[in-house]
Amino acid sequence: MSRLVCVILLSFTFLSLQADCLRGNCNTGSGTIKLQDGSKYSGEFKMGQPHGKGIMYYTNGNKYLGKWKNGNRHGKGKLIIKEQGDYIGSFKNNAVEGYGEFFYKNGDNYKGYFKNGKYHGTGSYTYVNGKVVSGSWHENEIIGNSTTSNNQQRNQTTKPLPSSNTASPALKDCNKVYCHDCSGNLVYTNGNIYTGKFQNGRPHGSGKVTQTDGTVISGIWKKNKLVQKISTTRPTHTTTVETTTPPKRNSTRPSATIATSRPQSNYPTPAYSKDVKIWAVIVGVAAYNSMPSLRYTDDDAYKIYAFLKSPEGGALPDEQINVLIDDSATKQGILDSMEKLFAKADKNDMVMLYFSGHGLAGSFIPHDFDGLNNRINHSDIEAIFQKSHAKHKVVYADACYSGSYEVGEKSVMGSKMKEFYSKLENTSSSTAIMMSSRKNEISLEFLGLKQGVFSHFLIKGLGGEADTDQNKIVSMEELFGYVKNGVREYTGYTQTPVIMGNYNQNMPVSMVR
Repeated sequence: MSRLVCVILLSFTFLSLQADCLRGNCNTGSGTIKLQDGSKYSGEFKMGQPHGKGIMYYTNGNKYLGKWKNGNRHGKGKLIIKEQGDYIGSFKNNAVEGYGEFFYKNGDNYKGYFKNGKYHGTGSYTYVNGKVVSGSWHENEIIGNSTTSNNQQRNQTTKPLPSSNTASPALKDCNKVYCHDCSGNLVYTNGNIYTGKFQNGRPHGSGKVTQTDGTVISGIWKKNKLVQKISTTRPTHTTTVETTTPPKRNSTRPSATIATSRPQSNYPTPAYSKDVKIWAVIVGVAAYNSMPSLRYTDDDAYKIYAFLKSPEGGALPDEQINVLIDDSATKQGILDSMEKLFAKADKNDMVMLYFSGHGLAGSFIPHDFDGLNNRINHSDIEAIFQKSHAKHKVVYADACYSGSYEVGEKSVMGSKMKEFYSKLENTSSSTAIMMSSRKNEISLEFLGLKQGVFSHFLIKGLGGEADTDQNKIVSMEELFGYVKNGVREYTGYTQTPVIMGNYNQNMPVSMVR
């Protein structure tokens, strides 16, 4: 475990380093600074110290994303260690401490408690081959007896070591997470359970279905359909069907079990909750390698984040928001974040994407765009939205030529807060896509605003200025009217926001205190 200790104890004392403010408010607000040693911090500040949520880019390639307190990593966060792996969990006064999980690059991982960067308390170490070592730890040492997946005993000085990359990972709960290419379990709405391989969120490969009466059907699945039955095991007897070749094309109909499952295009149905939730992915790209850098797009993203954390925006907990800034906002990173978070939304919920950065006709431009590859096509966004079970789906895009987005007909807490969520629940389903400009227009930034013009009026409108009927709830119709008029007047009618989709004009988007 020495390889973990020496890296995870990586310390950083903000007070000891001088810094230059590159943009934003680096005293109390949101901004970006460059430290004397070359590291860069982008996020929230209080009295000149990182405080709130932010990202630190270290000069050695490591990166920390998460909570800060008085200049120290403190609270929930993610530490990406270039040569070792990723830690996700709790920090205290800059140290890894509390509950968390460390994912090694070789596929092993430790899940449990840490103290001062070391395994300390109850925890388990899982090898890539599936073997699990569990027990109580003291400064990286197992104390007393430990248990393993094959019930072998290990002495108290044994430490987990890297293992070969040979076996499949543990099964995932595919009702809770999006199973892209792995093995997992899926509980259908009729109570039947599929266990086996998945691809692109659907049963695909070898697996079995256990029906509610105890019958087990084993076979080969393709895109959620049983295409080759191998055996059927009933509670009292077993019937084996010998198969040496797959059936002819279109000769096998889906079984009754599969026919009653979720639509193939959707994510696995999440557990239903009567509570209305908002799931948001926030993207801000200012630094580009193949395009001109932008001044305020990353700041705009943090301001949207701060709004969603406020009572007016719904007071979203951290687990319902993903923020991707600059080099974390790659094409794959953005799409994966949307896939994983939006898969958690049920039919009562809202999913939201905010993108601030460059745009080209028919696409958004992420950080890793090289001049030709890695555009995020609008169709990529629409495909993810269509798979979501959410009742309401919203896109806010502050990007050039964003109005080239084309959709078809099927496109994609106090008492006041309770009223906001109640109105959201009682409004008919809708998809709204609000873009900063028409398809042939440039979306503008202004030094006087220190923001993109669209994002400036979007945030002010969500904050309450769009509440024209003064009922303390901002509707989508009110918000768009306010944003459109504000942007057009401020830019001398050179930029006109647009909205599209089969959206409900009365859909609430924020509350006013």
